[in-house]
Amino acid sequence: MVPWLPGSVWTTYPYQRHTGAVGWMPIAFDKKNNKLTIRSDHCEGSSHHLINGACTGCKALPESSKYHDFVQHAVAAPAHSQWDYLTSDQLSSLLSKSNQNC
Repeated sequence: MVPWLPGSVWTTYPYQRHTGAVGWMPIAFDKKNNKLTIRSDHCEGSSHHLINGACTGCKALPESSKYHDFVQHAVAAPAHSQWDYLTSDQLSSLLSKSNQNC
């Protein structure tokens, strides 16, 4: 389990990015503590290499640059990001700005 610091996993997690090769999938959510469990696409499952309940691939994910970039994108997406890859909060904010401009 990893803490999801950007906010609620329901509005700030960019689920749409999983249509590409992210490297993991969220498999469980802890709403009370705002944490999620992620599993590597290369999970070793019930390998003898388990460390505190996670294989080496899954254990390395939260510290990886790819995961940190993913979280950072959820906090503040680059201006050139495709709408398909934004969180629901980011989309809502863009729609509000667009509505104000109109």
